[in-house]
Amino acid sequence: MIVFKCKDPIFDFEFTKHNTFYYYSATNEWSTVTCCPHKLEENPNFQVDEFDRNCWIVRPKNLPVKERWLRRKPTLEGEWITLADGQKWCFKTIKNVRRKFVLTKDESGDFVPGVEVFDPLFDELVTMSKTFANGVEFDDCLKLIVKCLSPNYLVTKNLLLYLGLLTSDNIKDVIEKI
Repeated sequence: MIVFKCKDPIFDFEFTKHNTFYYYSATNEWSTVTCCPHKLEENPNFQVDEFDRNCWIVRPKNLPVKERWLRRKPTLEGEWITLADGQKWCFKTIKNVRRKFVLTKDESGDFVPGVEVFDPLFDELVTMSKTFANGVEFDDCLKLIVKCLSPNYLVTKNLLLYLGLLTSDNIKDVIEKI
């Protein structure tokens, strides 16, 4: 079970506000330990680590973070990829972008059914695939990976790094699969 404590909102997700902080959790497992998410900070079995400016993760001491603790409900379609923690994580891929069926004209002027992509992630994935062979900035890779994980998880770039989910061995595999 994980609770995020943030000075400012960072997720497009339901939160609890206590004093001046926003508390997020993808699951309500914290309720088996305490009445309020902010009370976990006082529990000696939990640790509080800062992973971004004014953002902390509250998690059980001496336990690895479980993928399901960050998973949004419901989990959308995607490609399950094993990351450095040995767990499979569900990434939204180019195969999973939303499409809209429309009426278009063909070369002869006849009306025919067509398909339009209306997910901005599609354009980013196409652009990344074209530039990947020429080299891509690490920060750009991280941002894209977070965008592909965000539909299914509460995750940020710094959280991804804090959790140590990417290595030089798996980052290329992740980019190629998304």
